[in-house]
Order: sequence, then C-alpha cells, then structure tokens
Amino acid sequence: MHIQCLSQRPNHEDLIYGTGKWDHDEIKDVPDDLARKMLDHRDVYARPAIDPDTPVAKVVPPVPSQDAPLQEFYDQLSVMTKDQARDFIETKFSMKIDMRKYPTEEAVRGYARMLVDQFGL
Repeated sequence: MHIQCLSQRPNHEDLIYGTGKWDHDEIKDVPDDLARKMLDHRDVYARPAIDPDTPVAKVVPPVPSQDAPLQEFYDQLSVMTKDQARDFIETKFSMKIDMRKYPTEEAVRGYARMLVDQFGL
C-alpha cells in the first residue's frame, strides 16, 4: 500500500515502525499490515491520491530481533512480585532459594534475570 509522509520536518525518521527516513510528501510502498498501523497517525501519514501503479520506493520491514522473546520476558519480570519471581525460579530452574538472601523484590528479580542470562529461557 502506498503511504505519503505529511510531516513538516524536512527529514522525518520513523522510529516506531522502522520504515526509515522520509522526506516531506515522500511516497513509499509499505506492506499492508504496517501501512494500516501507520495510518492511525493521520497527522504524519496518509494514503496519497496517485495512480497505484506509480513506481515508488519499497519499504522492507525490519527483521524481528532474535532477542524479542528475551526482552518480553524481561518486561514481564520487571513487574513480578517477590513471590512470583521466586515461583518462576523454582519452576523454571528446579531450585529452592533462601529468601533471606533476597530481601527485596528487586533482589529476587535480579537473581531470576541472572539465571536466565546464564541458562536461557
């Protein structure tokens, strides 16, 4: 799907969807699923009124990082309570931990993160 950049900045860089740098009024061919998300930002992107067969630059979406599942886990870990983090450690790594050594939520989370860094998910 063709998308046009409406940003008034001379060089707009899309950091949300990873489509790169855009000039004002530049038109690019963006994958449909990504284009639909971009069109939610009507102050920055729009569907241009041009012939769909007009040749324009094609956007290749970025390849998802292999660290994405790990980052998702870190995000979940950051909101775990002390008991949830302990349960994760005991379930995932089959370890009993002495909670006296980890008096705060952050200490237990840090230990869980260290184990995941060392042994993986």
